[in-house]
Formats: sequence, structure tokens, C-alpha cells
Amino acid sequence: MWKKIRVVSILSICILFICIVGFFVISKADMDIKQTSYERMQARQFVTVQDSRYPEDEVSFDLKLHEFYSNTNAIKNGKIYVNSVYTPTVLYKSKLEDMVTYGIMNIPITKRDILDHQYTLEFKASIFINQNYLSDLKKGYIENYYVHDKMSKVRVTYNKEFLPTKLEGYYEKNGEMSWNTIRTYLYPFKNKSDFDKKLDEQIHLIKEIESEKEED
Repeated sequence: MWKKIRVVSILSICILFICIVGFFVISKADMDIKQTSYERMQARQFVTVQDSRYPEDEVSFDLKLHEFYSNTNAIKNGKIYVNSVYTPTVLYKSKLEDMVTYGIMNIPITKRDILDHQYTLEFKASIFINQNYLSDLKKGYIENYYVHDKMSKVRVTYNKEFLPTKLEGYYEKNGEMSWNTIRTYLYPFKNKSDFDKKLDEQIHLIKEIESEKEED
């Protein structure tokens, strides 16, 4: 009887040990997987991005269903609210690339990179921006800082979930080079219902504004 109990105990300990080792192996592998910050944001699904230079241009995205809303327009179920010369696909892509930024969407990093650098990573501005935008600068694009304000470096701060929370640029402001916030990334929505509530509210507001313009 005691021998059987002892065997069971040893087996239990062995199984526990294997589980612990397996957990650490999987965790280590996960830490070394290269992903863009955007891919991690997609897993979270919802993000709100604030532009420090144009705070009124705050935009909230559903990254899985390709929906968004801002104070001027919105996309829901493949439909644009407020007339646009763009298709929903083109408008969403343009808004996403503008607000989220090229570097966040395209530079692969590991969780270990973030952890080893105390949740703050620094990049050369030349690799963080979209070089194709330099010949056709638009309002709000971070490429403006590179061209007009001599931005040389970019710094991204991450939270404990390895999601970006702040994007800063090292550029000339008030006659001297300094670090300044360019984008802030927030994750206020817990689920689709929370996002849709705000999306519907904004669509209603946009329709009211458009109706008032037509009456004038």
C-alpha cells in the first residue's frame, strides 16, 4: 500500500516537474518570437490613437473588422459616414497608416527586446518613417517631423502587455533638439460592445453635423 502511494507521489512530482519545465520552455519561446507592435495590437483588437500636434484628430480603431471613428468621419460595416472620394478600404488604410505609423506597423521586435530595454525602445527615424511619403507629405504624418523638424530618433514606450503606449520623436522644437510626444496609444475598450457604443454615438453626431450643414 505504502509502496503504491510512494510510486503515485513520485509520478505526480515528475508530471509537475515536466509541466513546469514545459511552461518555461513555451514562455521562453514566446519571448523570442518576432512580431510587429501592430500585430500585437491586432490581437488586442481595439486601440485609440491620439495625435499630439492635432489632438482633435483622435481616432479609435477596430483592427479586426477594419472599422474606425474620429470626430470627422467613421466606417462601420463597410460603409463610410460623411461623403468621401475614397472607398472604405482606401480610407481605412490611409487613416490607419497615418495614425498608427509605419514603424509600429512594420518593424518586428520581440518581447525580450522590450523587456531587456525596460519597456522603451529607440529607433533611427530614417527606418521608422515611410520613405515613400517624403515626396507627398500630408497633415499629421510623422514624416513631417523628419523633413521639417530634423527628427533623428524615435522612442516607443510599451506597457506590461508589450503594447505601445507612447511614441516620441527627437526633433527640433523652440530652437533646440528634444524628446517630444508624437502619438499616444490607448486601449479603453474591453469588448466589441464597448467599441460599437462609441462608434454609433459618433456616427449619430456626424450625421447631425452634416444635416446642419445641408440646412445652411
